[in-house]
Amino acid sequence: MATTCALIEGWRLDDDILSPLPLPAPLPVIDALAGGGVLEDVATGLHSLGAEWVFLRAWRYRVSFELPEEWDERSALRFANLRGCGSLSVNGEPVTRFLAGPLFADITGLIHPGRNEAELIFDPQPRALPGSGAPLAKIGLSGAAYLETYNYLMVEHISVDGRMCEARGDLTFRLSLNAFTAGKYVFRYMISGDEGAVESEEFVERLPAARRVIEHVLSVRNASVWSKRDRASYDWRLSIERSGIGCQTLRGSAAFFPESEPKPVIRISDGILARPDDRMDDWLDALGMDAVSSDDRVSVTETHLYGDRFRLANSGNALTVPAALRSGDCLRALAGGEAHWPPDVPAWRLRGNVMPDLDEYEANFGAGVSGDADRMARITRFLQAEDIVNTAIRARIEGKAACFSLIERYPHFASSELIEFDGALRPAFWALRSAWKPVRGHILPPPGAWAHTDDWIELDIWALTDTPVGMCSITATAYRVDGDIFQSISLPLMLDGNQQAGKLKMRLPEYETLITLRTEITSAGGALLDRSDTVLAVYHGEFTMSAALNPPRAQLRATASGIRNDSDVAALGVSCARLLPSMRYGTLLPGEEMPLSGADLSHIEWFN
Repeated sequence: MATTCALIEGWRLDDDILSPLPLPAPLPVIDALAGGGVLEDVATGLHSLGAEWVFLRAWRYRVSFELPEEWDERSALRFANLRGCGSLSVNGEPVTRFLAGPLFADITGLIHPGRNEAELIFDPQPRALPGSGAPLAKIGLSGAAYLETYNYLMVEHISVDGRMCEARGDLTFRLSLNAFTAGKYVFRYMISGDEGAVESEEFVERLPAARRVIEHVLSVRNASVWSKRDRASYDWRLSIERSGIGCQTLRGSAAFFPESEPKPVIRISDGILARPDDRMDDWLDALGMDAVSSDDRVSVTETHLYGDRFRLANSGNALTVPAALRSGDCLRALAGGEAHWPPDVPAWRLRGNVMPDLDEYEANFGAGVSGDADRMARITRFLQAEDIVNTAIRARIEGKAACFSLIERYPHFASSELIEFDGALRPAFWALRSAWKPVRGHILPPPGAWAHTDDWIELDIWALTDTPVGMCSITATAYRVDGDIFQSISLPLMLDGNQQAGKLKMRLPEYETLITLRTEITSAGGALLDRSDTVLAVYHGEFTMSAALNPPRAQLRATASGIRNDSDVAALGVSCARLLPSMRYGTLLPGEEMPLSGADLSHIEWFN
């Protein structure tokens, strides 16, 4: 029979300099050192600055466990959550390298009756540290550790995906397992809801002595759908037997999501769970998320992140906001007085930041792009937002879920998250929000969002909706930077689902420029249902994005009801660092005004 023993007591922590520190339970390094009196309270005063050395050391966790003389079971170590990367060894023998997250490791051939010792070594992890009063990023052990035994079979990974099909919910269990003995195995499932057991089913599999991936689908009648407001979930229990002998028992929770059009998935890192923020629900509601992934939410959403049917989107990295927009929280401030540019200076290298590929940017923008940090910040933030909106729209068209990281775990010079450590919203946040509006039009730009001068292009016009709208019209327009219309087309549309409405055909101008591609969907009664923008770069020569290097400058001003573009050029990629319900990501043409209650111009950001 499979057994599980929690390894709670007996852990020791050291760095080859400090004396081994006994731990009451598996703890992150910062918590262990604070609890042992090595560190002051890092949450107060300037104590966090005195803890920076912690991230420059390799930390070793050790625990001993005794096995009886007759021990001959197949065994494994399982860790719920490792924060950082490093290596695992048992009795002095290397087992595996690991990355951040859960870890499962077979140790059958390395343990013996009597005393055994497991050792985890976490590599040095230099990080950008917060200032006074802000919590530190946590590294090391976090969560439970187990010694598990197996007899005939071992389930190495299980994912559960719940989908609604009319009034029936289908739960798909995908098991990656290792059968040590060939034969017939029985898989018994029990599904329970708030009112008790709702479904049970048994599957029989004849397995070879080898690793296999198998799937089982259970149907639940009249299942409840999970949503932000009604977080209906079900508990499941799986027991596996061979010849009447229990092999393994697994438990978990799952939920049912609508069959059609999965929403984008927001990944919440374990770091944000270590520093809960009461704005989290507001952020997720503003994004319109139906599914998130974290330890304290519905566990089935992990399938959305890693399942074969879904794509993990690469949203790109963006630099911190320019000093001109948010003084006191820019690249210069994060560097603490040290040199902060270019990104190979010590402040970048030693603190574990993403290193922008300046060669790639210069190949696309020209040799002058990397000379100014603030200009690079504007460019990277704008490109991140445009990449995210196009990625999310393509995923929506294809019926897939795109995955994005929500918030930085600690201050970065550059990262791929939508929200910075201090809660400031990047343009990418609003771009993703705009991609999943209930009704959304979009002109799909060419790959790379650029095209050559004087080219003849045909761009697909899409109309997307969550629910049937009925008869309406969609207008697709290409605007020059000065706000003049370059090309336009209006099409009637029976909007009852995602559909391609037509094509926008045009010959591009003979000069380099940035073109706003705008769609407007209007109901039969004349009501504006959606207005959405994306940008196309027109280039001439070898640099595909050279038009975005020094675009004409736009000037916005605050009005009694919002913000207005009083200049003679379009303001591109307009967004806001604070959460305002009426905020709309996109272009403000000359003379246009965006109603924005509570707007402060110091929080408004635009590309040019």
